[in-house]
Amino acid sequence: MTALTNSRQEIFTQAWFSGETRERAAILAGYSPKWARAGGSKLAANSNIMARYQELQRQTEDATVATVKERKKRLTEILRADIPDYITETGIRVDKTSPNIGAVSEITTRATMHQGEPVVITNLKLHNPIAAIDTLNKMDGAYQPQRVEISQGEDSAAVTGARERFLLRINEIAARIEAATPKQIE
Repeated sequence: MTALTNSRQEIFTQAWFSGETRERAAILAGYSPKWARAGGSKLAANSNIMARYQELQRQTEDATVATVKERKKRLTEILRADIPDYITETGIRVDKTSPNIGAVSEITTRATMHQGEPVVITNLKLHNPIAAIDTLNKMDGAYQPQRVEISQGEDSAAVTGARERFLLRINEIAARIEAATPKQIE
């Protein structure tokens, strides 16, 4: 199967497959926000859309690519980690048995002298938990779509982010192709 002939259905399927909620995917595909919640479920039940979605899944199945569940698990490790998780009586310890190991961004050790005695100083840096929360929220579709005003001459329309940026980029490319001479295209 190739891309769906109905462009709005293809955009919906691609957005849904990319991790958007069905409601958000419907909005990105140009469906009315009032219709999007119920409509997203209806679209997801469409046999052509489901077949395309499954095709996209088959194309990306690879053991080296993290699944959505794996990505969410890693992000959850980051937001749940705390420095005391890695402190023992003898200092900072990070190994494969440490809790929330995926949260560790950097660990450095240096030796120095203190009052004539050798001392080992270990610094531990964790990934940003706020960024992990933000990413999880985006994956779950917790944010409302951002509205952007685009003005073209006297016409002005309120549009939403991703779909419109995509369409604007397509229009820019088409304009460059149109402006190019046949020699420049070859």
